[in-house]
Amino acid sequence: MVELARNGPDKPCPFPVNHPNGNAPAVSQAVRNREWLFQVSIDNGGHMSGVASSAGTYRIEVVREGTEIIARNILDSLPEWFGRPESLDEYVAATTRLPTLVAYTENGKAAGFLSLEKHTSVAAEIHVIGVARDQRGRGCGRKLIERAETMLKADGVRWLTVKTLAASHPDPHYAETRFFYEASGFEPIEVFPDLWGEDTPCLMMLRPIG
Repeated sequence: MVELARNGPDKPCPFPVNHPNGNAPAVSQAVRNREWLFQVSIDNGGHMSGVASSAGTYRIEVVREGTEIIARNILDSLPEWFGRPESLDEYVAATTRLPTLVAYTENGKAAGFLSLEKHTSVAAEIHVIGVARDQRGRGCGRKLIERAETMLKADGVRWLTVKTLAASHPDPHYAETRFFYEASGFEPIEVFPDLWGEDTPCLMMLRPIG
């Protein structure tokens, strides 16, 4: 499930969000309705469907200790995206050297995290972002990105990038990921077919800050 819009309690959907091909009209319509939080699923046939749900409330902090435990607990629950042990270990370790934001629920539970890597004075990258399974689709990922943008803007950064699996790979989970990034303001910039190996084409996406 990937979030496309935000705010508002659980209610019957005021307009259809299903589309036979899962293409742009349904996505843009959902994004424009800012009173709702929508979740979108994409099946193996490329069909998209959506449901409305209530947005979560999160406290987001820069965390410098204990990030390894938080990151591992969250990523271990998401094998569809983080199923390679060596990659998971690298992402977990990176949280100890990179600025890491953690989103907490009202009861103090870690709901998600995001680690940033600054490459130049004007450009930074989301090195890893993960949201606990029971918090997906409630606005946690979006709020982490918004907080990261606020921090980066104050530091003079103008561009935020992220890498993910390219659309030439049929994985439906990463199709959800791309929709999430697009709904969060990222645009596809370039595909690197061999950066992660022949079987995992890499897509770089870019979002302007400001």
